[in-house]
Amino acid sequence: MDPSTLRPLGPGDLLKGEARPLSPEDLERLWEILAAINANWRLFWDEDEDPKDHSLLRMRSSWREFVHLRSDPPGPNPQPSYAAEYANAITVVDALKSADPDAVWDILFSVGTPGAQPPSAGAAVTAAQLLHAKRFVIDEFMTVLVTTGGFKAFGGRNTHGYMAGSRTSRTVRISAPFTFPERDA
Repeated sequence: MDPSTLRPLGPGDLLKGEARPLSPEDLERLWEILAAINANWRLFWDEDEDPKDHSLLRMRSSWREFVHLRSDPPGPNPQPSYAAEYANAITVVDALKSADPDAVWDILFSVGTPGAQPPSAGAAVTAAQLLHAKRFVIDEFMTVLVTTGGFKAFGGRNTHGYMAGSRTSRTVRISAPFTFPERDA
């Protein structure tokens, strides 16, 4: 089945699964997806640096917090968990890599678009799995990258984005010299 023929997915279409913390291995695999998006879009990237440079690494703790809250939401009535979506995305990446390692990211980034490259015949992945990985993981990570400062790569300025905070703020404080006036005795 062609992914472009399926209906678009909405928030109510999340894969059902138990909320759970992700393993360190799962976090590394998801970080690989985020780094691939960054390398493709060149958002946190200096021309003289490796795409996995310190610019992207600066947002790692905020990203880990974001993923943790999505996979293991706190509270007595937690929001739907993305743990099953993250597991699905890892499975999809593995299947695509085993079938055609050079086309993994081209396939994942273009799912659901006209003229998208279909997975090779050897990839053991369904259209629904591809759509879920694209909509709930790839697209979410793209949004995270753009809103945490990647918008600057497109010429945007004058905002930190909604995920930037005290750990990621690189605002330079400017102070002007000030001399108190002399007081009459």
